[in-house]
Amino acid sequence: MLPTENFTAIAFAGMLTYTTAIGTIGYVALTTSNDQMERITWATGLPLWQRWAREEERAAVDRVARAFGFREKWRWGEEEGEEWDELREWTGERGMVLDKIGLMEGME
Repeated sequence: MLPTENFTAIAFAGMLTYTTAIGTIGYVALTTSNDQMERITWATGLPLWQRWAREEERAAVDRVARAFGFREKWRWGEEEGEEWDELREWTGERGMVLDKIGLMEGME
């Protein structure tokens, strides 16, 4: 191979590697965003494949928590009672977090 052909091949391989790496990072960021979560989120450390496999369960529990708790977003986290504590414990046993402080309005 001539030096110019060698440089062209190396430059092309470098650009392809860069594009693939950035595309992969973007895909992972897009597919793992928390935009759909309101009251129930995943606990830290739960494997990504398990989050994907159990997303429907998390969404159903999220709907239950929204229906059961206060309607006003600014009051989220103030709920009390035995049933609410049982829901919080039940979600914790399944690798979920009810009312994660970082996702509550004004607590970022």
